[in-house]
Amino acid sequence: MSVEDASALVLPKLRKERKAAQIIAANKGKSIEDLAKDNNVSASTASALTVKSPTIPGAGSEPAIVGTAFAMKEGATSDLIEGNTGVYKLTVTKKTEAPKLDNYSMYATSVKSSRESRVNTAVYDALKEASVIEDKRGSFY
Repeated sequence: MSVEDASALVLPKLRKERKAAQIIAANKGKSIEDLAKDNNVSASTASALTVKSPTIPGAGSEPAIVGTAFAMKEGATSDLIEGNTGVYKLTVTKKTEAPKLDNYSMYATSVKSSRESRVNTAVYDALKEASVIEDKRGSFY
């Protein structure tokens, strides 16, 4: 890949990382209210977050942010965290643990069947890519 092509891909990522680093450095140690007031944004509440669907309403897919929220204890506040679409500071207000199940066989069967179909497709595609087929139908017809 040429430098020009690579720079078109890398520059937006570098800008995003540097901008996030500037925001984090400028707002270190502030409360959520002060952070929102100083940056002309509003603090919002995200409810019904799940690990299976790590989407924050109004922000989009943020798996690192949602994962951090699940790792925190109820009432804890995080430091500033860089996400896909911005910089976040979290406070866990309520956390509901999933109910414990006696038998996970239904979920295990579901995961097994989805992975089996994925493996079959991957093997077929690998064989197709590795094969060398010469089309000689024209000489027979």
